[in-house]
Amino acid sequence: NTIIHHLAQIQNTTEDMVAVNETRKLINKAIQQLSPQQQIVYQLSKHEGLNYDEIAKRMNISRNTVRNHLAEAMKTIRIFLKKTATLFLSLIVFLIK
Repeated sequence: NTIIHHLAQIQNTTEDMVAVNETRKLINKAIQQLSPQQQIVYQLSKHEGLNYDEIAKRMNISRNTVRNHLAEAMKTIRIFLKKTATLFLSLIVFLIK
C-alpha cells in the first residue's frame, strides 16, 4: 500500500512538473508578444524583483511609465493565456466528440 501511494505521488509530481514547464513555455510565448519596453519592464519586475522606482531609474523613464508598461504587459499576457486555454479546451471538446 505504501509503495502504491509513493508511486502515485511520483506520478502526480511528474504531471505537475510537466504542467509547470508547459505553463512557462506559454508565458514565454506571451512575453515575446510584448513591445521591447514592456518586455524589459516585465523582466526587471518579475524576474529580478525590482520595484517601480528601481526600474524607472535603471531605464531612465518615469515611475508612471513603468506602471503603465507593466499593466499593459500583464494584460497582454492574460489575454494570450486565455486565448490559448480556450483554443486548447475547444480542441479537447472536438477530439472527444
